Formats: sequence, structure tokens, C-alpha cells
Amino acid sequence: MLPKNVTQNAINFDDFTSDLDLIQYGLYLQSARKFANDRLQVSAGLRLDASNYSDNTENPLEQFSPRLSLSYRFTDRFAFNFNTGIYYQLPTYTALGFIENDLLINKNTLKYIRNTHIVGGFEYNGENNLRLTVEGYYKKYKNYPFSLRNQISLANVGGDFGVVGSEPLDSRGFGETYGVELLAQKRTVNNLYGIIAYTFGYSKFSESNGNLLPSSWDSRHILTLTGGKYFNRNWNIGARFRLQSGLPETPYDLQRSALVNIWNIANGPVSDFSRLNSARGNVAHQLDLRAEKNGCSANGSLPRMWMW
Repeated sequence: MLPKNVTQNAINFDDFTSDLDLIQYGLYLQSARKFANDRLQVSAGLRLDASNYSDNTENPLEQFSPRLSLSYRFTDRFAFNFNTGIYYQLPTYTALGFIENDLLINKNTLKYIRNTHIVGGFEYNGENNLRLTVEGYYKKYKNYPFSLRNQISLANVGGDFGVVGSEPLDSRGFGETYGVELLAQKRTVNNLYGIIAYTFGYSKFSESNGNLLPSSWDSRHILTLTGGKYFNRNWNIGARFRLQSGLPETPYDLQRSALVNIWNIANGPVSDFSRLNSARGNVAHQLDLRAEKNGCSANGSLPRMWMW
């Protein structure tokens, strides 16, 4: 019996058995040089990627990826950093290997995902191993996998566990992310260390009409606090606290979910993608505690670690 699943307008019967063989290859070159009495450091590079998956992926010149980064140090403590580049990545294997009627359905429709990004900001290195940075970023995505059944970008599917990409897709999806990141880092002083990081940003991806909507990863505010202390005999005790604003959520189609044949296949309510990511979840927070011992003990046994 073939697996069943429910999409926006239909019940589908899919055969997930797949045997996918492909070859990926690439070439990467990079060079760096310093100027202006070593205050300016410039690094430039390029990369070519290709795969024998299909005609859309076999030409490496179509995945030509130039990169450039520079760092200018105004003083011994204060610097400006900048980098930009183009990056390519194949879609997931679940998408590449999706089979229907013994055919690779997405072979002629999927391309390499393209990401163009620009990042720039300032860095300050103070006394006692203090480091402060502020950076702005902008990333633009193209050729992102797009669900033909649900008419949404896979970036808007959701962050839950599950198989993503095993369905008919093409590469019409596009999107962008942008924001600012702040970082305060105190490297080890008196066996203590700590990091405070805050990100404010937007993540948007396309829907069926080409409009940009909040993606499933559009968490506007993320605050992370990390700290710890080193003790004798190579012990390290640390903690990390993460606070994140609510992620976008797509409301359920309660009327359709109430149908017996839909519920029996979906085993739960189904989403109403006509209201894609129009709601938001609650603020989430998480605390991780960690105790770690590095190095071998006197009898040569391996390191031991406990995590909570």
C-alpha cells in the first residue's frame, strides 16, 4: 500500500522508495594580501560547483561563485569588516530523489539554490580579552524549492520534525533575510568566560503570487547568554540561556480537518495555506547546563562528559 498524505487541495499517494546516484564536484581558489602598512587585509576567491543530476546542474559556469572580504584596522583595537559573495547549494536529497511512476519527478525542474549575501560591521577589542562587534547583513535567495501541490516555498513549510521535499517541486521560490547582530564576548579571564549575543532580523520567502511573507524561521528577536568557568583537573562548568520571539505559524483549516477521510490520513489537523504564516507562536526560552572534563585521566581512560 502506498503512503498517503494530505496537501492543500488533494489526497496524494506517493512511493517514497528511491535509488539516487549522483556526482558532485567543484573547484575553489582563494588569495589574500595586506595593504596600507598591514592595516588593510583583502581576501578574494571563487568557487565552481556542478553535479551530474540533470542538465540544470551539470554546467559549473552557471554556479560561478565569487567572494570578497576585507578588514581595515583603524587602530590596534578598532576595525571595520566586510564580506560579500555568492553561494550555491543543491536542494535536499529527498527532493532530488522523489520518484513517481518510476521517474525522478523533479529532475528537470530543480536547480542549485543561490544565495547572495553582504555582511559588514565594526569590531572593538578592549582590555582583558573584551571583544565587541556590531554587524548588519542582507541575504537574497533565488531558485528556492517551491511546492507545486501547496503553492508555497519550502522555507514556509514549518520548522517541525518530518520529511521535507518528497513531492513535486520547481525552483521558482525566492526570498531575503536581513538584520543586525550585536555581540559582546569576554574571553577567559580568571578562568571565567562569557558571551552575550542579540539578533534582530527578518526572513521572508515567496508565496504563489510572488509576494514575500514571513518564513518559518522569521524570529525577529534572538538573545543568547553563554558563560562558564574552568576548574582544576580540566573541569569546565557552563550554561547557555536562549530567548526567542515567537515563530510564524499557519492556522489550521478546521472545517477541512473535521472530515473523517482527511483526519484519518493526516492523523491531525491540516494547515490552511491561504493564511500562510499569518499567526505567531509564543516567546520561547531554553536553559542548557553543562559539565565537562577534558583530557585523559591518570589511568588513560577517555574524557567523561555530563550534560543536562
